[in-house]
Amino acid sequence: MYCPKCGTQLPDDSVFCSSCGAQIGAPAGSASSGASTAASNAAAAAAANAAAARAAARAATQSSVSFLKDYMQNPAAAAKTLLDQHSLTVPLILLVIQAIVGGLVLFSFLSGVCNTIKDLIFSFMGMTSLSSYSSIPKIGPSFFMSLLFGILIAVVAILVFAALLFALCKLTGVTCGFQDVLIVCGAHSTFVTVLLLISFLLFFLNLNLGLLFFVGALLAWAITGVLSVQSLTTDSSAKTWILYIVVALITVVIGYFVATKAMGGAVKAISISVMGESHTIGEAMEIANIENFEDIFMQAISQLD
Repeated sequence: MYCPKCGTQLPDDSVFCSSCGAQIGAPAGSASSGASTAASNAAAAAAANAAAARAAARAATQSSVSFLKDYMQNPAAAAKTLLDQHSLTVPLILLVIQAIVGGLVLFSFLSGVCNTIKDLIFSFMGMTSLSSYSSIPKIGPSFFMSLLFGILIAVVAILVFAALLFALCKLTGVTCGFQDVLIVCGAHSTFVTVLLLISFLLFFLNLNLGLLFFVGALLAWAITGVLSVQSLTTDSSAKTWILYIVVALITVVIGYFVATKAMGGAVKAISISVMGESHTIGEAMEIANIENFEDIFMQAISQLD
């Protein structure tokens, strides 16, 4: 090799020119040093991102707790504060929690139904000993599928109600964005979520009590929907409240349609284990060539004839 400065011929592994002293190439350790520096920078960036994520999570948690305290004291004022801040963080957290609790409610409801069926079978078979209990079919819902379909029902209901509420605002001349509607819906979801959580716990103990609080959650949703309208508009004319009733009814109809379809999927995932063999209701329906639950009832009726 030759020196690029003075042209002196040098050995191939030279770092400096022996004639003029010019540097020929990078030191042998520079590549590894550069790689080490890059790795250190990447690790530092990852640590900074993780710290920022933790800080954001703490801030969101603190904001949510602070809002809930204010909401318990004055729901309207707390919702108005969120609306003025024009921030979706806390409302979205509350709506996500509500959707997850909705999934848990579906799981506990199906668990309660399965437990009731097992108790009926136990009574019907007249079993009085623990040894005979082992021959009773074991019936239970799929936690994952129940949670998934329950969240789907809740998300559809939330989005449909918000979209219809946004349409109500446009029809009544209220200037607001869809984000504002989501903010007030999230703000006023607190009591509904609490009642749903209570029904989730009660379904494991007593179906009737669970249904009672679930109906209470639906009534709370209708009432807090009124608060959502009042947070968005000061118009209290008959037109506004008639439109709200229409919005609530349409939401219930669409929610019922989605809920029946989703619950069908969750029911098909219920597993039945007998003598060591386990099958889902969906698999049993495929074996029997049954496409929907109406067919089951028709076949039961035909057997009675």
